[in-house]
Amino acid sequence: MFYKADYRVLRIDDQVSLQTSRLLSAISRKQGHASDFMQTYFRTLHHSLPIINQEMFRWKLESHASDSHFSTLLLSIFLITQLTPKVNPNPSSNFGEQELYPTVKSFYSLLQSTGKVSMELVQAGVLIACYEHCQGLHQDAWLTIGACVRMGHLMGLQTILQKTLPEEKNERDILETKRRLWWGIVVTERCIF
Repeated sequence: MFYKADYRVLRIDDQVSLQTSRLLSAISRKQGHASDFMQTYFRTLHHSLPIINQEMFRWKLESHASDSHFSTLLLSIFLITQLTPKVNPNPSSNFGEQELYPTVKSFYSLLQSTGKVSMELVQAGVLIACYEHCQGLHQDAWLTIGACVRMGHLMGLQTILQKTLPEEKNERDILETKRRLWWGIVVTERCIF
């Protein structure tokens, strides 16, 4: 008699969600709550590259409605805030920055390979490309921002610029975020190239 084992294989999204939540928990235990890094991000880089709608982001963070794409965006924000002197006055005390970058990049690449495109994944890609550019990883930055351009085209972000703003506030905020994301991609690509 043969017994059939019930092996459940997690989807890539689920695997990434599980791993990112573990990593975010470890970061929170060692470095402090995630909201501290979000505040730093919105006080610094967001002013020059406003690709994330702060209200929607905070709502999603506080409601714990995170998925693999949003978790990867959180890790990307944590990675980019590591470059800020106020967050990290002593670079040798980083929470494994040398290990964090390849981990975030691999999560991003895995999610990208599924073919599911979202604004959070594109936003994470832009932040990763900015990090790579700041670290002198110019070829990696060029490839990452190129992937963002392709995903942006799949989402139709380049056509958003021609649309008029709707009357309803939520729709207007979403459209404005998409416009800012597309311009963020364009500006970042120009800086990298």
